[in-house]
Order: sequence, then C-alpha cells, then structure tokens
Amino acid sequence: MHYRMPKEQHEKLFGPRDDLDSEGPGRSRKCKVCGGWHRLDKPWPHNCRSEAPPRADFATPMVAPPFRSFKTGVLEDAVVINSRHDKREHMKRNDLVEYDAGVGDKAEWVEEKRREQEIVQTIKRVMEEDPINRPPMEYVGEADTQGAGEIDTDNMEVVE
Repeated sequence: MHYRMPKEQHEKLFGPRDDLDSEGPGRSRKCKVCGGWHRLDKPWPHNCRSEAPPRADFATPMVAPPFRSFKTGVLEDAVVINSRHDKREHMKRNDLVEYDAGVGDKAEWVEEKRREQEIVQTIKRVMEEDPINRPPMEYVGEADTQGAGEIDTDNMEVVE
C-alpha cells in the first residue's frame, strides 16, 4: 500500500515545494543549474540547459604565407620593405605593379569583350525587331552598289 504524506508534513521535512516539482508523476532528474526537478519526457527550461562545450582549438590553415622583408635593389637608394603595407605604399608611390606571368594583354581582352557585346546587342535587336517593319531583302546582283564592284565575303564573321 502506498502512503501519501500530507502537504504540511512534507513542507516541514523537505521545505516548500518547488513549482517545477509539481508536474506530476514520471521520471525526473535534479537540475544542476537551478536545483529543482525536471521531467525527462519534456524539454527542460532554456535557462536550465547546460552551456555548450568549448570549441576545440584546432590549428587553422595559413591563408597567406608570412611576409619576408626585402630590399628594393642593390644601389644606395634601395629601400627596405618590412610589411605588405610598406610594399603597397612603395609601389603606389613609384607607380609600379607586381609582375604576374599569367596576366596577358588586357587591351586585347577589352577589345574582345567589346566585340562580343556588340554581337550580342545586334542579335538581341534582330530578335526583338518586328518582322513586318523590316526592309525588304535584296537579292545578290539586284542591289545597286554604286560602282563598288563585288563584295568580298571571304573574311566575314558568321554568328551561329
């Protein structure tokens, strides 16, 4: 037979009952944070959860190699460069750029990009143009070239 202790007698022996303890029967565990009892089948209050464990202090990979000091030349006016900032400032002051063997002729890239954009704009204009408003097609031999002679088509660019 199960004996249930009256509330007054329980408070005399164990102190006042905690609100967290009044959730009814079930498995519970004493909280290390607040000292109360929490049910195991329900989520614990957020302020009673333990802190996240500290992160491991793994070695981080080196993104950039350490900077090594160097001298800008062998003559009297050579400057010692001790940091990346000093190097940038020196190069900016003397209008220098860092040499990279992988970099080609930028002017050629710009011209190629300009031609590509021009072709794209022409194709887009032709696609959006109303076919009814297009001028009539001329057949070879019927057009008046005003004495220009034959048109050489060997070196024409073809867009597919």
